[in-house]
Amino acid sequence: MRTFRERRALAAALRRGATATAGRHALVRGAIVGATNPATVVFVTAILPACTSRGAGHVPEQILLPGLVVSAIGVVSDSAWGVAAGTFRA
Repeated sequence: MRTFRERRALAAALRRGATATAGRHALVRGAIVGATNPATVVFVTAILPACTSRGAGHVPEQILLPGLVVSAIGVVSDSAWGVAAGTFRA
């Protein structure tokens, strides 16, 4: 009900539009969001340790390499979406 009563305030806020975020600030914010993403946390804490073998040695490297691959895929994917959104917005 409150949404219905305050619909004019929402319409005014949408008319103003969004302001652009500074590059460095956006990068830091994006890194924080990516690092605290529940899917990332579950992957790193639950799935990666199950894929390691103490007998093969270098357990930290066994976790680090797939973690970096997942991070790289995320960066490429998110960057592609960002570039596409910026292209269509311009």
